[in-house]
Amino acid sequence: MNRMLATVLEVVNIFTAIAIIAGCSILGARMFALAGETAIIGLVVGAVIGAFIAAVICGVIALLTLIEKHLNFMASSAEFQNVVTKMQIDHRIEPRI
Repeated sequence: MNRMLATVLEVVNIFTAIAIIAGCSILGARMFALAGETAIIGLVVGAVIGAFIAAVICGVIALLTLIEKHLNFMASSAEFQNVVTKMQIDHRIEPRI
């Protein structure tokens, strides 16, 4: 269940970044148009600011999902190592004295 939620969070994170950039672009274009400037310039400025905001917010979320993946890998590796160690102990041959 946790793995599925982490995967869903990754997908939602991508769409959140796109929405932030698009929203800032539209807001920038409208603000520049209201100020009497060219809306294209506002669109570009808004996109740059939106990309920065998305990088910070969505970057943190992406970092957390990456940490979750690494922790999941470490847990499965440790579990596998425990199984291998137990198999080695079970099949150990003791010398006779």
